[in-house]
Amino acid sequence: MAGAYGQFGEPETGKVYIKDVPTDFKEYGTWRYGVRAAVLAAAPDPLHAMNYLAELDNEDVLFDDLAVHLPIEMARTDVKLFSAIMHALKGKHAEKHHKRIQARCRFGCGRQALRVLDEAHKHEGTSLAIKASSKVVELSCSNFENLETYLTDFELYRAQMGDG
Repeated sequence: MAGAYGQFGEPETGKVYIKDVPTDFKEYGTWRYGVRAAVLAAAPDPLHAMNYLAELDNEDVLFDDLAVHLPIEMARTDVKLFSAIMHALKGKHAEKHHKRIQARCRFGCGRQALRVLDEAHKHEGTSLAIKASSKVVELSCSNFENLETYLTDFELYRAQMGDG
């Protein structure tokens, strides 16, 4: 896990803690959601963090604007996100991702680094919605014991379809 822990195993305030970037495409969405939660927890103010994340996830916000229009309240968190991402790159694709981030991102811009990973993992909202719509068609519930899993999956896919 990227990041350092304090004396008693608790995350230090303001640090961005993320797991290693998954090498399996199927795990990226869950990892990405965890990154959002880590940024929210590390940010000095939740409202600024939510706006910061909304701009990151908004495909209409241009890549270059992610570095330029950074709220001052989130500047330190953004640098910490950048560092955490760089340390979380492991495995067979790490070098490729490092090079892409070095080539495209302003040094220290965590939002740009995450957007580069999103592009590499094809995590854009439209493709996620298409995948979710395919998965919702494949869903089935054969008995009452599977109902909770079915409903959880259905709600997740429905939310993902709304994002596209």
